[in-house]
Amino acid sequence: MKNKFSAIFLVTFFYLNMVGCKSLSRQPLSNENLKSTSIISVIANPKTFHKKVIKVKGYFTMETEGQAIYFSKNDYEKAIFKNALYLYISYDNLQQMGIEKPYKGYVEIEGTFNKNYLGSYNFYSGGIENIIQINRLYKKVSKTDEFDMD
Repeated sequence: MKNKFSAIFLVTFFYLNMVGCKSLSRQPLSNENLKSTSIISVIANPKTFHKKVIKVKGYFTMETEGQAIYFSKNDYEKAIFKNALYLYISYDNLQQMGIEKPYKGYVEIEGTFNKNYLGSYNFYSGGIENIIQINRLYKKVSKTDEFDMD
């Protein structure tokens, strides 16, 4: 009797492992459930975020060979490229998204992170491609690029 119980238990155990238990599996986040993450988290854990859609906030700049989102404005001003993610986007894409000059300031960006895309001269800590959305985090009419707290 003991051997029969052991055999049934083992068969059931292996079956569940092969088929999988769907109620216990983690489902990937859909775009509606996508939560913002820190640029620092992405930089510190590139394998975790590789090829996943992310939403990050930071200081955006669009310059020749320098289109990126930095952790902060200070990092941009001090050219701390390792605290930034390179953006694979064109001026045409920006216009289609309704982003107008100045091409600087605090924004929230949603796109696919790629740990292997390091931007110009491989200076950056990864890249964001297939950018879905860019939202400014300050008043569009403002002469400053600081956060819009209203």
